[in-house]
Amino acid sequence: MYSQLDSVIVETYYVADADDNGDTDGGTQIPIGATTYRIYLDMSDGWALESVFGNSDHDMSFGTSTYFWNNEDRGEIFGDQIGDNRLDENTVPLDSWVSFGGGSEAHIGVLKSEDADGSVVGGSNNDGGSNGVAAGLLINDDPSMCGEPLTTTDGLITGAPLGTSSIGDITDLLDDFFADGNNAAAGGESLTSTDGSYFVLGGTTGYGTDNRILIGQVTTDGDFTFELNVRLKAPGGAGVEQFVASNPLPLAALISGVEQVNGGLSFSSVGYSSCPVAAVPGCMDANACNYNMAATEDDGSCVSATGCDTCSGE
Repeated sequence: MYSQLDSVIVETYYVADADDNGDTDGGTQIPIGATTYRIYLDMSDGWALESVFGNSDHDMSFGTSTYFWNNEDRGEIFGDQIGDNRLDENTVPLDSWVSFGGGSEAHIGVLKSEDADGSVVGGSNNDGGSNGVAAGLLINDDPSMCGEPLTTTDGLITGAPLGTSSIGDITDLLDDFFADGNNAAAGGESLTSTDGSYFVLGGTTGYGTDNRILIGQVTTDGDFTFELNVRLKAPGGAGVEQFVASNPLPLAALISGVEQVNGGLSFSSVGYSSCPVAAVPGCMDANACNYNMAATEDDGSCVSATGCDTCSGE
């Protein structure tokens, strides 16, 4: 995308089934087929996320054609507030929230394809909800989901996430749309901020060598959309960049003097089907001795066969 922001990733995390729908411990029953999406920013090395914001020139919005589903039992507004000891209860892991990396109070949220430590949610880890389902809830293996079922990998790794804060109109909006018990009748919802942000003090880099950070999780049975604006800080604090969903202002119009870039930070679930996968490093030159047809990221290891009788790599 750009040198500072490589991509925005939307992961189809889970799709609710009939057993999940039968649970009432979590409050309003989750619709069959409701999809849980996770949103990640993939930043360049050393760059840190300072805030996700909306202002009078650039709305920030999360929208759905139906409603955002929230777990009324143990759900929270921020992912880092989800009780670690509640992840095995009913449908708590499908709650809607925003985040700066946290998937629970003791877990960092990562792509399921990057999670190698197994699962603490779903199946035998789950209490079965109000119906006491013997096999546990969250066991769906719908092929439209990204990666393995939650019973195999849950996109949660042990870690201490930073506490997320909010300021301005987004504070009340998050309470209106993502708080416990906010499950409105179908008809469409749109959380739109024009004067607020959510953030962690000082900003933070993402997880792992790819510097990815989870910024939100939503569950809905409708068409999900978002338009986001983010502020990134350069390595060592040497400058900042703002990426906006649309209509970047010219530098002369910005009081802060911070450059704005149209980062394409918008999304619609309509027609969305791709799933992010972990990069496979290797040689991507088909003419090289050590060409790896499975590689998705060139690691500079290619060995040329020019002038050689055999392709031994020597």
